[in-house]
Amino acid sequence: MENIESYSYTSPLRLAHPNIKLFAVLITLSMTIFCYHIVISTIVYIATFLVAIFFLKVKPKSFYKLMAVPLSFIALSVITIIIEFGMPSASAHVLLNFWGFASITIEGIYRGITVAITAMAAANTMYMLALTTPIIDLCEGLGKMHLPNSIVTLMLMIYRLIFVVSDMAEKMRIAQTARLGYQTFRSSLEPFGVLVSTLFIRSIKRTSKLYNALEARGYNGDIKVLSLNYKMRYDLFAIVMVFNAILLAMWVYLWM
Repeated sequence: MENIESYSYTSPLRLAHPNIKLFAVLITLSMTIFCYHIVISTIVYIATFLVAIFFLKVKPKSFYKLMAVPLSFIALSVITIIIEFGMPSASAHVLLNFWGFASITIEGIYRGITVAITAMAAANTMYMLALTTPIIDLCEGLGKMHLPNSIVTLMLMIYRLIFVVSDMAEKMRIAQTARLGYQTFRSSLEPFGVLVSTLFIRSIKRTSKLYNALEARGYNGDIKVLSLNYKMRYDLFAIVMVFNAILLAMWVYLWM
């Protein structure tokens, strides 16, 4: 989370209007999901990866760490797609058959790979927004789109609490590790349970303190921040539209 925050504040597109970046990401994301083709998803994944590395100056190691979280969920989903339970259809090309209980087919593998690449491309696309737009700028842009202040404020406070809770969890884990709490899997169960229960109690107390601090500073349901002098980067929006038009043309050609 800290890496995303630091990259978003130093991004070359930091001063671009957040709504321009939001619409550009949503259009690309919608096109990726709508096309749902392995070639289109691969192009989106490679393009967003190259933009992150060469234009946004994100270190490859940091980008791989960011992708580790969605990849874990994608891997679990792909496994359930590839392994089909029940008898396969007569037209399916079976590679492995587990006594009629489950099977792995060429069609299932292709479907799993397509889902995996599409999900990875969608995750990369969302990272384009996270790596270029701090949460404060995004909330300001959503406010200008007349999104209710209560929703915008709730987003900002939840985002702030994520850092608070993760910082407390990291400090508690380091303290437990220093006391040899995670030597083996069996010995780690008890300290992990203690960490979760203690973290839940401390997070409630910390949330109460944060809310009291806000009220002491005149909080009335709306958090006001200083607005930057954003630039309406229509050239950026035009590049994204041309890219998506090319993707749509390729998708139509592939399905003809």
